[in-house]
Amino acid sequence: MPFPFFNTPDMPFINTRLAMIAKRGATLLNEELMWFEAFDQATKQDIVKWIRKRLITTGEDGNGNVIGYYSYYTDWLTNGHKKAGTPYTLFDTGDFQRSIIVLVFRDEIFIKADGNKREVNLFDKYGKDIISLNQKELNELRKRIKNRYIDIISKTLFVGA
Repeated sequence: MPFPFFNTPDMPFINTRLAMIAKRGATLLNEELMWFEAFDQATKQDIVKWIRKRLITTGEDGNGNVIGYYSYYTDWLTNGHKKAGTPYTLFDTGDFQRSIIVLVFRDEIFIKADGNKREVNLFDKYGKDIISLNQKELNELRKRIKNRYIDIISKTLFVGA
């Protein structure tokens, strides 16, 4: 059988447009580079926005658990700014939420924040999942990254083809 098996005399694959695209893909596509390119700055910023919005609107961690509720005492201390019975937002000064960043490594993303607040660490008190993505956010991220991969592959393979 001739090599490659699909390059028969009646179908000269090597000189086809498909062969040019396949060769370009084998040469230019690098999964690690596509991963880094897929996580552009806008995507990283959106991840942070999703976490901030969830904390402010529902007070839930990445597992869907409300991290706590304000007491009547807190309501009184804050002159009603933090209503009794509403979920914690972790937005007292805004420092914690402003400290949330997304780092991209070769095989994972890492969401990091400064949990140190005076005498307490927010991660020790409420758990590391306060900055984890919930299922809805993970699904949105998967969809976005998949679409970015498709765009990157299409641009790489079909430029000049």
